[in-house]
Amino acid sequence: MYETTRYATHFYPEQDRATVRIDGKDAHVTVFGHHGDLVRLRDVLTDVVTQLETARSQTSATSTTAA
Repeated sequence: MYETTRYATHFYPEQDRATVRIDGKDAHVTVFGHHGDLVRLRDVLTDVVTQLETARSQTSATSTTAA
């Protein structure tokens, strides 16, 4: 994903689902999910961001103490 990546959503409330289209430079992906699946995806991405921030801060702390 890049700064130029575009996201488009489409909702199907009567079916309790939605799609998210991710348009990149050379390709695109459409994620289809029912509400529960999208909630799980959101939770996984939230967890990934939290873990990445933790790992990044630990790496910074290690670099600082090694210098």
